[in-house]
Amino acid sequence: MGIPDPKYSAADVIHQVNLFAELGDWDNAKKIQALKTRVKNAAKYFCEQDTDMKEAIDKKDWAAVSKLLIAHFDIRQKQSSLENQWQQMKQSDQESIETFGARIAKIGNLVISTQTFQDESVKTFMHEKTNYTNAEILKRGLRPSQLKVFLNIQSPEKETFQAALGRALELERTLTDDLSEDFEELNVAAITTGPSFPQKTGPKKV
Repeated sequence: MGIPDPKYSAADVIHQVNLFAELGDWDNAKKIQALKTRVKNAAKYFCEQDTDMKEAIDKKDWAAVSKLLIAHFDIRQKQSSLENQWQQMKQSDQESIETFGARIAKIGNLVISTQTFQDESVKTFMHEKTNYTNAEILKRGLRPSQLKVFLNIQSPEKETFQAALGRALELERTLTDDLSEDFEELNVAAITTGPSFPQKTGPKKV
């Protein structure tokens, strides 16, 4: 068991070190030493090069070391996986535009909730960016190809999610109404004209 490892999280490895520490009555220095034997590749580089991590190790601050390692390898990996899922969302066959939009907004909120911000201005900026990204995901992920084409052709350079969702619903109604009118015209034409048959003619008189 080490870090990084697809089977175990950083929290799992730290928990294992804590268990051994309880059995052997280890101090923080020995815990950190044991942890160093379980880190490799990216995790080893992080422990040796990250300023905050180096400081925590030098101070033998086990709580800080644990927190930094979990934040870097567990939380960030979770963020990355969630963001990939968000960016690649597609409308399913039986899913309405409203339901698809709600799914996008939900995942977008989860992505933003896993992040920390230095101040309110950065937080506001990231929420606005998420809103615009939701709009782009909606326009990319819609299933009806005709609706998607129209939605993207008429798309403003910068569009909020609410505006994009509203246009998508309006276009869906318009395209549905146009299709209904086309079918109605075809039915009327078929009823009024009826089938055409060749008329019988008698023998030609000489």
